[in-house]
Amino acid sequence: PELRSALEALALRVPVIWDPHPAGADPVPGVAAVTPNLPEALRSGGGGGTSGTGGIPAALHAAEVLLERWRSQSVVVTLGSLGALVLPADGLPQVIPAPEVAAGDTCGAGDRFAATLALGLKPGTALEPAVEKAVQAAAAFLAAGGVASLLQAPAPRQLRSESLDALREHNSR
Repeated sequence: PELRSALEALALRVPVIWDPHPAGADPVPGVAAVTPNLPEALRSGGGGGTSGTGGIPAALHAAEVLLERWRSQSVVVTLGSLGALVLPADGLPQVIPAPEVAAGDTCGAGDRFAATLALGLKPGTALEPAVEKAVQAAAAFLAAGGVASLLQAPAPRQLRSESLDALREHNSR
């Protein structure tokens, strides 16, 4: 209860993003955005099932129900390869498309989405451009190999100096 109270007070001052979990508590009122994926939205919003089917119309219906129930400033339903459906409390719904990406394991994409959205919602930034950046970041994460890419060593970067080129020095050995 103390944590929920603190988060509710914080949501009045800074954009709080709530990435719901099926076994977790409902978001505190007033958060900037709640980011369920389509199956979570359908399960929580009574969208006719939990299979993740139904597409954009089902996502919109679930988002409308959840926006009223959760009393958040917006609900952003992530739609996988279709992108994200944005439903602000004070505006019209919009679908932000995702770039085409071949991805096997999508684990972590929702976390990348929510984290990028949190960083993108600084004062003066509208919701839709922040969601667009989050969709792009999640797609780039998947295109790079998703969670498996986190175990790979980063590619070497070109270090520039007036007298030394570190990559050329390394490659000439």
